[in-house]
Amino acid sequence: MVIGLFLKQKNIVYNWLVAIIIFLAPFNLFYKWSENSAYINGILSDYLIPKIWLVEIPILLTLFIWVIDYLRKFITASNSKKSKTISEILLNIKNNKLFVSLLLAFFLRQLFSINSLSSLLITLRLSELFLFGLFIKNNIKYISQKIIYIAITISILLQVSLANYQFFSQKNLFPYFVSGETNLTGSLNIAKLFFKKGIYVAPYGSTAHPNILAGYLVIMIIILTRLIQKNSIVKTTIEVTRNEIKNKKIIQKYLVGWLGISLISWTLFLTQSYSAIISFIVFITLKTFPKLVKKLSYLLFFITALTIPIMLFLLSQKTSFISIDRRVFLNQQAILSFTENILWGTGLNNFLYSLKTINTSEIVRFLQPAHNIFLLWLTETGLLGIALIAVLQKQIRKHVSLLTLFVLLPIVSLDHYFLTQWIGNYMLILMVYL
Repeated sequence: MVIGLFLKQKNIVYNWLVAIIIFLAPFNLFYKWSENSAYINGILSDYLIPKIWLVEIPILLTLFIWVIDYLRKFITASNSKKSKTISEILLNIKNNKLFVSLLLAFFLRQLFSINSLSSLLITLRLSELFLFGLFIKNNIKYISQKIIYIAITISILLQVSLANYQFFSQKNLFPYFVSGETNLTGSLNIAKLFFKKGIYVAPYGSTAHPNILAGYLVIMIIILTRLIQKNSIVKTTIEVTRNEIKNKKIIQKYLVGWLGISLISWTLFLTQSYSAIISFIVFITLKTFPKLVKKLSYLLFFITALTIPIMLFLLSQKTSFISIDRRVFLNQQAILSFTENILWGTGLNNFLYSLKTINTSEIVRFLQPAHNIFLLWLTETGLLGIALIAVLQKQIRKHVSLLTLFVLLPIVSLDHYFLTQWIGNYMLILMVYL
């Protein structure tokens, strides 16, 4: 009965669920279990702790309603339509035998990882978010653009407000159970910033790290500006003149655009997240000079992606920045691990088990995945992962623009959360489908 009521009010339910998902997405609230399985050499790694995030509840509910609605339509359809649907499914499988085979091998590989539970969880989470992306693509007509616009705006303003409060007060605004804020005054390994006036605790917002907060703000402001360009939320009627429409759009874009850029720029400065700052600069540059977008190519993207870790290595030979040394060390470890697990990789979220902690004690303590998505994917999936990407390249080119790829490049080349964190997977899905 409850499900039937949901289906009758599908539009309203989808709008509310999507708004809740957007709002809760950056909240670092989760349920965890089996912490004993997350130790490496006596050190607890947060990346290996099995978790389910609060925001996954409305996502799973959305997918459940979507599937039930599809099954209801299938059951009530005529026999000819049922046969046609089944035939289309079988034909798609037949035409994509290679992809289906690789996907099955990819899933089976995770069962034989050192920490198979961790690998399976991230595989299921990626599948969950992929389905959520398909839901958005197929049901965008039922979802109010205004609802998405408002939810993203509220989420951005909340994170900006939290970040600024945390920085200037050097403490949390809410307890953890309210918004997922990290305990800035009592937790170990809190990120700190060095300014002329002294050392400050970096703002986290409601995310797990300042870099994630910065990346989230950049991605969401980009999505917001795209929505404004594609679907103006200003309602017009026949009586409204063209000049009035034009003026309203100009005012809307000016206020939202410049206010958003100002707030995001200031907050990015507070986080000192260089990868997100560079991505934001790339986005603003490409939007300001659209002729540059025409000069972008997949070859240039590949060359730039290959050049960044090389430049980091060369830079580490001439400087002594700990953040650069860490990234170079982890990149080297990723390449070494790939050569040892060239066919199947280590398994998703199992990179840490391949780390050769033979350097200084500081590096040993810094147990984190490689801060480069390309190298991390290569290490954890091997040639099997490359084959999957190769098979999907046409779909990737179709759904992911070059502008998107180049904007994301600094973040995916200098950090790992797009693959290792739920919020990172979520941001990638939104960039593709919104």
